[in-house]
Amino acid sequence: MTGLKKLKVVFDNFDDKGPLPNLNDSIYFNNWYKISHFNEREHGFFTIPSALMKMWKENRVEFVKKESLTPNDRAIYPIQFYSNEAADYFCYFASTGFGPRKPFFHYEDSEKISHVLICLGWEPITEGSFSNIKNILISNGVPKEKLVFLVNNPFWEDKEVKIVVGTNHETSCLSILSGHKINNLPKEKKFCILNNSANSNYDFRQATINALEKRNLLKYADYSHQSVEKISYVTDKPIPSVFSKLLGNRVKETKLFNESIENNSYFSLVLEAYYNSFFAGKLYITEKSLRPMWWKKPFIVVGQLNTLKALQKMGYKTFHPFIDESYDYEDDLDKRFIKIMIEVEKLCSKSLDELQEFNSKIKHILEHNHKHFETRIKSVENYLLGLTNENI
Repeated sequence: MTGLKKLKVVFDNFDDKGPLPNLNDSIYFNNWYKISHFNEREHGFFTIPSALMKMWKENRVEFVKKESLTPNDRAIYPIQFYSNEAADYFCYFASTGFGPRKPFFHYEDSEKISHVLICLGWEPITEGSFSNIKNILISNGVPKEKLVFLVNNPFWEDKEVKIVVGTNHETSCLSILSGHKINNLPKEKKFCILNNSANSNYDFRQATINALEKRNLLKYADYSHQSVEKISYVTDKPIPSVFSKLLGNRVKETKLFNESIENNSYFSLVLEAYYNSFFAGKLYITEKSLRPMWWKKPFIVVGQLNTLKALQKMGYKTFHPFIDESYDYEDDLDKRFIKIMIEVEKLCSKSLDELQEFNSKIKHILEHNHKHFETRIKSVENYLLGLTNENI
């Protein structure tokens, strides 16, 4: 990729292993590409934004030390908050003046820094934390017109700073799935469910699995979830009554996570990160809703209110009228779940041949979503490149 424009990314310090952001108290740059333990990124307050890491691997990012910048240079200063907890720690330490480095954040040479890029990373950030981050940075000398926030929620709005809907989750999916090939062979199962993550013990996830078993629908699915010995329910508040009725039994069978199950079925039932907004605070889209796009599959989402509306706002297409998606704007938690189950049952009532034909009818939607997946990534990358390069 030689000859492409590069994004200049500035840090305060370098050590012998690579750039070290001044805000990073425990995570060294080399951890991203020299070790494989995901938690190494999670344990610190700040991490290198994934969008920048993808571009760096493609030789489209130039890391520079701040003191080496000239008045003619344009560079961005990046910060990524992995979680709401990291954001709250930042605000606490910054407001008290304490931290592993003093001052905890010191903005200087502002004429050399085009923008300060704030990535709200892999977990939901509440409105309060968002406001605190913004206000702390502005009070420490960052001009508000130079603040750019990359967020996961397409409904974030703020009058003072630039907000861009980022592609953290698309980038993550692409890095995981790009080595797997989509096949057009006949499928053995009607649908699949991936529920083997650390939070597969959420009440709505287990209730969904149990509801499918009660309706004798799991026989049509490839699915994964944690072994029952590890499940300790995390309950949303208030727990929908329909869930409490379903959580008495636990599905015994456990299947290990395997990418091939995506290729072995005609649609996906997505168990999102949240069902109600109690944990997330606002709507939060994760890679779970994006995976079927890459696999060119239709999907139904067990998730928060307006999840499909959010995906549409990001440029993806969903499946109305082929699937009744009125569940997406049903604010009654019990009724939403019942509507979702009805749509799953409708699709499961079709034979494998009928489902193959169904997917052929909506091929234009499936192809659009697959292409838009990478289009969005490129769009965000071009936006970032434009922050330090003219005429992009």
